Amino acid sequence: MGIRIYKKTPLRIAFGNIVRSKREDLHLTQESLAERADLNANYVGSLERGERNVGIEVIFKLAEALRTHPKNLLPDQTGGKIGMPGGGK
Repeated sequence: MGIRIYKKTPLRIAFGNIVRSKREDLHLTQESLAERADLNANYVGSLERGERNVGIEVIFKLAEALRTHPKNLLPDQTGGKIGMPGGGK
């Protein structure tokens, strides 16, 4: 199996930034978030770097682990959070 190259997109990067911010707000490591969400720590890292497309089930797992509503993890098309004027946090 060769090296996988993942395409970073603005939405993937924005999603990863939101996850990282919420994780850091809770003083969690990537490893502890992964454990809470029943995910692999390397996968969490790649999500935070915007390297992975994320499915709905993972969004809900992350939201529960981060003690937030799933919609709070979703970026809008400007790269900010949904429903926030100017894409703010």
